[in-house]
Amino acid sequence: MSNQYHIHLLITGKIRNTKVSEQDLKEWFSNLVKLIDMEEFHEPIAKYDETVGNEGVTGIVLITTSHSSVHIWDENGLIQFDLYSCKEFDESVVISEIDRMFDFEFLNTMTIDRNNFKNEVVSTNVYKK
Repeated sequence: MSNQYHIHLLITGKIRNTKVSEQDLKEWFSNLVKLIDMEEFHEPIAKYDETVGNEGVTGIVLITTSHSSVHIWDENGLIQFDLYSCKEFDESVVISEIDRMFDFEFLNTMTIDRNNFKNEVVSTNVYKK
């Protein structure tokens, strides 16, 4: 376990582009995994929810070092994203890819170090455009 980091990136924000197809989200996840130098453990899954008041797309990808997921609501442009990994990754790459795909207005991030059976917040950031 000495080379594992157990880092959990949580992102909440508002995006302009909520009209993302299931296929586009799957392709975005596959690309993100490559850009952060990780490997898919299972291909991405994405599903659009048509439930009134909950319309939006949800996706997940399993990576060999853990997972990433996203939930997007059409009505208010809310995005909830997380990436948990036992391997280091560059948060700025994740932010850039979220912006490229979803055109964020703002993002609030929290990075949690989950090593040694603790949950220690190691950083919080606000990104605005």
